[in-house]
Amino acid sequence: MKIANPQGKGTDLLVNHWYPQPILAEKPAKQIVIDYFSSSLVLSASFSFKPVVDKHYYLYWWNEELRMSLIEPEKLQRKSVSFIGSCRLKEDLTWNINFDNSLSNAARHHLQAFYEGFEQHMKSGRPLSELFPSFIDSLPYYRRLFASGLSKSLGISLTHLGLQDKTADYFGEYLLALNYTHPSE
Repeated sequence: MKIANPQGKGTDLLVNHWYPQPILAEKPAKQIVIDYFSSSLVLSASFSFKPVVDKHYYLYWWNEELRMSLIEPEKLQRKSVSFIGSCRLKEDLTWNINFDNSLSNAARHHLQAFYEGFEQHMKSGRPLSELFPSFIDSLPYYRRLFASGLSKSLGISLTHLGLQDKTADYFGEYLLALNYTHPSE
């Protein structure tokens, strides 16, 4: 007999997927902005696997697209691929990125464009908590799942600081802390 649902989607695990309980530590507002940017960048990458907390993944600029992979750059046998850096899913469902020091011009250009888009996003005049990606129907399953977890995690962090109603503009000074526009050369 063939298993109708081999990945377990729609079972009791689905509740755990859609309502992940991030393990939160208090963080300053600056870290919330950094985590929001980093996580947004990672979740904009294409990937088709379920990321696991504390495992390292690898970001590449490949065929004009940002992709996250399980394959380390030393083992990747493609010359047309630019390594951007390694990333790791933290327990609070936010992402940490360690950028590579030797980014290609194409990768650097993509990161600059992403940063500028994020900067515009932060100038919306709306509360930061309303900008978080709570549900984006167009995203594939795991990206949508982790975007929802990110929204919940960052929303809780803002609430702990009493900043849940502050507009995104309020956090603008922390954009300078990102230092993602010019990773070291």
